[in-house]
Amino acid sequence: MKQKLFLAASLLLMMNVWAQQKSKVKFQCIDNAGVLKGASDASYQVQTINGILYKTIFIGVGAGIEDYYKKTIPVFLNLRKSFGSGKISPFIYADIGANYPWEKDNWEGDWWKKGEFSKGLYFDAGLGYSIKIFNWTSLLLSLGYSQKQLNEEKYLYPGIDILPYPEPDNYKYTLRRISLKIGFSF
Repeated sequence: MKQKLFLAASLLLMMNVWAQQKSKVKFQCIDNAGVLKGASDASYQVQTINGILYKTIFIGVGAGIEDYYKKTIPVFLNLRKSFGSGKISPFIYADIGANYPWEKDNWEGDWWKKGEFSKGLYFDAGLGYSIKIFNWTSLLLSLGYSQKQLNEEKYLYPGIDILPYPEPDNYKYTLRRISLKIGFSF
């Protein structure tokens, strides 16, 4: 019992000392909206990223929605490095993660053909500028290269009494695009 009380008192003392020191690690939220353009028509994307900022290095976890070719939900790890701490400072960023389909099923017009989408790789890297608006809020402008993958398995719908069923066809879509984003960090 004495050991537990000593441990609890020690933890409280350490937390008190940490609270009195100025922390260099800060929580930061980044919200982006943007346009994607590649071989297909231009489309939109929105993202939210939450993480920690230590001096000029940010690491966070993000998720978004994008509607390029097929609507998907990218979930990713974001790494960001700022150069300078003035009112306007450049930065580089890289995102890597998984790309999940918004809808799994894909009916192709024929009632007997069906496709099923599954997750693929997501990647985005680029550079930009951070413009301080207030002490805690910045406007972000960035340009990057983005790539998402989707996997699709197409097969005859099993409601048809044709035996044996043919093996499904597998497709892997790799969509490369330019990404132009505007956002806020706070």
